[in-house]
Amino acid sequence: MSTPQSDPQLLALAHSWAANWSSPTGLPTWLSLYSSSATYTDHPFLVRVAGHDNIGAHWTIWRASHPDFSMTVVDSWPAKELDGGKKAFTFRTHNTGTFVKDLPKRKATGERFWFYGVVDFVVGVEGKIEGVNEWYSTDFSEVKEGLGEYRTRGEFKDEV
Repeated sequence: MSTPQSDPQLLALAHSWAANWSSPTGLPTWLSLYSSSATYTDHPFLVRVAGHDNIGAHWTIWRASHPDFSMTVVDSWPAKELDGGKKAFTFRTHNTGTFVKDLPKRKATGERFWFYGVVDFVVGVEGKIEGVNEWYSTDFSEVKEGLGEYRTRGEFKDEV
């Protein structure tokens, strides 16, 4: 039995999204990935914004607080077809940085951090992101490297 593969176009979109989160000058390209009416929900900090201006402000606040922030896509799941030709796509990210400036709901620690996150996209028929739901632990600065990794889907193939 083979493992279902992710949609290559959606996976490329996820990689571009992560790369432009990681770039200090990535905001214009990052915003171009969204439809004009897109919504972005950062569930850990209870933030929900809509439209390019507000989504861009969210990016700017995060990048100012974590200027060396880096995100990479480490895993993904097959896309799901939605009504109207839209698609839902989920992927997992590895995130690192240094928390140097207070966020609106959290004091900076000055410490390096790393965490895994999960991101859900809804992508419209034109290939633009219409919705983002982002999930990660708000205790990311308390997670220390070297405590082990979660096993990925591919590591379970011989156990099924």
